[in-house]
Formats: sequence, C-alpha cells, structure tokens
Amino acid sequence: TGGSSYAGTSDWNPGKRYVMETSDVDSVLELARLIERLRARLDEDFPNIALALRSFSSVYARASNQGSDRVVDGVTALEALLPTDAELAFKLAFRVSGLLASDDDIRVSYFNRMRDYYRTRSKIVHGSKLNDKDRELIRSDEPLRSFVRELLIGFLHLIESPRIILRPSFIDQELDGTLLHPNKRSELREEMKLACFF
Repeated sequence: TGGSSYAGTSDWNPGKRYVMETSDVDSVLELARLIERLRARLDEDFPNIALALRSFSSVYARASNQGSDRVVDGVTALEALLPTDAELAFKLAFRVSGLLASDDDIRVSYFNRMRDYYRTRSKIVHGSKLNDKDRELIRSDEPLRSFVRELLIGFLHLIESPRIILRPSFIDQELDGTLLHPNKRSELREEMKLACFF
C-alpha cells in the first residue's frame, strides 16, 4: 500500500517579550506557591478554573501559524472562568471588563475589545469568513492573553479569600449584580488582587 505523509515544524509564538526584573521575583514566587497550594483542589473543587488553566497554557503551546487556535483557547478559558448560558458575547464582555477595568473609559474599551474577540472566535469555530478586523485580532492576541492571565490569577486568589466564598452560585447569581455596584465591585477586585494590575 502506498501513501504520503507530511511532517514539519513552525515557529513557536510565546507572545510579547517579557523581562523579569528583580522587583518581580516576590510576586512570581507568591503566585507559584499559590498554584502549588491549590493544585490538588482544582480538578475536584474548581474544574472550571482547571479547564481555564489548561486552555490558557494551550495558547502558549501554539505555533505562530495557529493564531486562530490561540483566540479560541483564550476565549474558552474566559468562558470556563465566567460561565453563562445566555447572551454569551455580551455577558462575557460585561464580566471581563467589569472585573478588570479600574474606570469607566477602560471598562468600555475592554468591553468592546472582548466582544470583538468573542465574535472573531465564533467565526473561527463556525467556519465563517474572516474580515480584516478579525485577522488583525488574531495577529494581535496579546490583549486577550492579558485578560485571561489576570483573571486566572484573580480567581486563584479568590479561592483563598476569607471574605468572598467562591462557589458556582456566586458566578451564576451574584457576579453581575456585584459588578453593577461600585463598592461591591471594588471589594471583589481587591479580594482577587486585581486592583494592583489595572
């Protein structure tokens, strides 16, 4: 029997260049210790966060010609962290921007960008034709990576929060109301240690 096979490699695309400064060491070590403490609990108690971590890791395992897959991985991670069963594009954009943005102008910017990434992701998974804006979002996926990175870190901190108990009902029933209330949103961002990032 005859046949053909093909093999090849492509350039790895880890994202924007990062240089660790001496001042970063303590926070990186703290994050590594946090992940290690929670590792055993994630699959059992927080399978959505475990899925988000795997999807986020996949972003960095993709080759340079797999930009579309990186966008799908990034949005999948956000959907795992912030699950909803209705109005997916709006709710995901609302929740991401509500959690990450420190003021109204940034919130609107993040909302629009997240909604654009979600629409592009939907076109990718449904095989729809991509336009120039979609292709640019695929080429420039660092904002999406940043959204996922900061929210993952935030949810890991929230697992250990003594003030807010992370449970499925919190995301399903309380999160949106919390994000609409400035004081409660600020408290949540503090517990997730997001206030220092944005």
